[in-house]
Amino acid sequence: MNIIDNIDTLPLHLTEDQIQSFLPIQIAAFTKEQIQSFMLSQIQALTENQISFFTPLQIQSFKPEQVSFFTKEQISWFTKDQIPAFTKDQIPYLTKEQIQELTMEQIQSLIGQQIPAFTKDQIPFFTDMQIQWFRADQRKFFKVIRIPIINKLKTSSLIIKENQIFVEEKIRKKSNQWSLKKFWFLVISFFFTTTSIFSLFYISWIVKLKRTLI
Repeated sequence: MNIIDNIDTLPLHLTEDQIQSFLPIQIAAFTKEQIQSFMLSQIQALTENQISFFTPLQIQSFKPEQVSFFTKEQISWFTKDQIPAFTKDQIPYLTKEQIQELTMEQIQSLIGQQIPAFTKDQIPFFTDMQIQWFRADQRKFFKVIRIPIINKLKTSSLIIKENQIFVEEKIRKKSNQWSLKKFWFLVISFFFTTTSIFSLFYISWIVKLKRTLI
């Protein structure tokens, strides 16, 4: 029998070290009641290895407000197989710091029923890079908050396009400057070359004339 089987809730006095001493197999055995008895400090004491052993059912057992207790680093530890387990009631409790810590793999593992759960206040928390990570088939699930997400997508795309235009314009100007310099170089070179040839021809003519006169 697991040592935590006979308690309905976790003792409130459990320290960070005691929480971290739980083996992954014990973590995976936590019941809904035990999970919902976790306090903020106890949740934030969970290690990456322990979090990776939470089952989908256990993740769904967290009260919505408990989801906000996870640190941004802890949120990034949930695997792509665990992310789909978060419920539409838990999603609105994700904080700005947590959302901005979501990886491309996590974002692309979000399922249809989760995406509409993000509130209009949460959408601006996504970075431009994160917005780009949403697959085309995911964006159709934004429904009422589709406009903010599309606006941000357009803004992000516009920034990228403007940067591209800026770079191209800079290259074009440099190219034009080089072409202008090259043109004047050729003109000057031609002038000196022509002058030199003419001078040689003139000197040669003078020499011949002098010989004729002699």
